Amino acid sequence: LYALCMPQMRWVKVSTTGDPPSPRTGHATLVVGSKLILFGGDDGVGYLNDLYILDLTTFVWARGFSTGTTPCARSRHTMVA
Repeated sequence: LYALCMPQMRWVKVSTTGDPPSPRTGHATLVVGSKLILFGGDDGVGYLNDLYILDLTTFVWARGFSTGTTPCARSRHTMVA
């Protein structure tokens, strides 16, 4: 994981722990408060519909859980809050 340090406009590698998502492309991310939410994408085999949350204060990944009907697997999409 890399973060853009805005004051210096420099990319910095960030160490994380927990249960990270598998490598992918085409996923959507959304920051809500101190949480980065990641959904879906493409792992090179097929589209995904999994949900992961990164706590931006501790940099710990966790598998996300939701209620209701999970959206179908998708890639190259967006999310809004």
